Amino acid sequence: MNKSPPASRSGSTIVEFALLLPLAVAIMGATFEMAWMFYQRALMSGAVQEGCQAGAAVNPAASPGPEETARTRIDSFLDDLRFRCGDCDVQVDSSSSSGMQVLDCSIQVSYSPILGLLPSLEGLPLSASPQVLLEFQP
Repeated sequence: MNKSPPASRSGSTIVEFALLLPLAVAIMGATFEMAWMFYQRALMSGAVQEGCQAGAAVNPAASPGPEETARTRIDSFLDDLRFRCGDCDVQVDSSSSSGMQVLDCSIQVSYSPILGLLPSLEGLPLSASPQVLLEFQP
């Protein structure tokens, strides 16, 4: 006895696969898009933290000063990782707060999608802005 599937069910597997494939691809694409966004954000956060720490260790009276040192280190950190930052807005300022010198570093860039499957994320501002105490001691 050879049992074969009923005639009404033949081909249903390929139809189900064809219906679910776009959904599976969209979910994978959205996952890649979110991972790319978080990767870029972590990269910028690391660059700003590294730049702020480098600037904080510089004598405020030295040339280049803490602000320029921090900005240069942020740019070189991103260049080393081949992160194209053409429209990055990098701000580095030093100020006094409660008698202590504080170095404020921030970076902001518009998110550029890798696949473009999540249009709501396109142009989303990604930013990072740590504060570091100036550590230089004469």
